[in-house]
Parts: sequence; structure tokens; C-alpha cells
Amino acid sequence: LSHERITQHVVDGALKTIPFSDAVIFRIYDEGQNKLCPVAVSGFKDNYYEYSVSPQESISGKVFESRKPIILNSRDDILASFENYSAIRASVMENNPIANALICVPVLDQHYCYGTLTILSLGRRSVFNSLALSLLETFASQVALAWRNAKQYDEKVESFNQVNSLRQQLEQQNEMLRSSLNFHNEMIKLSL
Repeated sequence: LSHERITQHVVDGALKTIPFSDAVIFRIYDEGQNKLCPVAVSGFKDNYYEYSVSPQESISGKVFESRKPIILNSRDDILASFENYSAIRASVMENNPIANALICVPVLDQHYCYGTLTILSLGRRSVFNSLALSLLETFASQVALAWRNAKQYDEKVESFNQVNSLRQQLEQQNEMLRSSLNFHNEMIKLSL
């Protein structure tokens, strides 16, 4: 299984376990783009995968930078957190419901932050408390562990594939050398 599928499974589990949650987003930090990119989403349309944010913007960015969770239990607070206009965010918000409450936590593995995990309540207000926060932090640690293990597995598979490719190249070169040696031996026999 790929790390994305494993992560999606864990994220779906968080959605089913935390009461009153309707949607969930796992964003991973991409150093090359300097963006938090959605890699696992439930409860939103597919265009949510296009909604990447920089560490300086949005709730996810603030949580990623501070490494501290945020609970917002009002739509007004959520809307007030958007400081800059983004065409992609406008498109996503047009096609998806706006939450009434959310919790966003960092996805930490020891001292490294992979990204953020956000759970949203679309229908109810003021629903998230410290118990929901604790549950989401537990799921975030599982996501971090699953992400790290799956990435290590992917790296080992890639390494194995490279070694296997090199082995095949060596076998081909050995076969060519054997053929050359056989030809050389035949030529020596003919010259004698």
C-alpha cells in the first residue's frame, strides 16, 4: 500500500471516531513548493486537493508554524482567519460547505512536523472540546507514524528496485563479456 492510501485510511478513521465531525484534511508540507498540500481528504469535493497553502497563511499554516493546535467553534472565527484572498480558496469554498467548527493539529513525529490534520463540523456549532482535541492529536500521531513507516517502505522498495536494475545491467555486461571471451577463444583455436 502507498503512504497516501494508508494515510487516507487513518484519516477516515478519525472522521468516524470524533463526534460531530463531517470532513477531514491531512496536509503534508512540501519543502520544494513551501506549501502545505492536501494528501488525504474526506467530506469535500475533489477540487480540495488543489487547495495548498503556505505556512504563513490560513489556520493550517498557523498550526504548522507554531506546532500548536487550534480549536475554532464559530464560522465567523473561521472566516476571519483567512487574511489574504486566494482564487483557489474561493473556488474550493464555492464548491464545498464552510465549517461551523474546526480543530487543526500539527502532525508531529518526535520533533519533525510533517504537516497538519484538520477536522471540521459542517452542521453544528461549538461542538469541539478538549476531548475531541485529544482524540485528533492521537490520530495525528498515528498519521505521522503511518506516513513515516510508509515512506520508509517506499524508499526501501525504490532502493531494492535500483539494486535489482544494477544487477540486471551487470548480468547483461557479464553476458557480453562471456560472448567476447568465447569469440576470442574461438579465434585463438582457429589461429592455431
